[in-house]
Amino acid sequence: MNALPKLVASRTLTSSDWNNTTVTANIADAIRELKANAEPGKNIYIFGSATSAPPC
Repeated sequence: MNALPKLVASRTLTSSDWNNTTVTANIADAIRELKANAEPGKNIYIFGSATSAPPC
């Protein structure tokens, strides 16, 4: 998991000691950017919150 890029949504953190981690207060814009730049066929996974994404 350390090698995978991670996006952390936080209103209080501005940085992280985790490898390959980006911290953002605006998760919606960050996910839009990830999706726009993602390689075709690659998935985006959400862990840790049932309220950070709307149901599919």
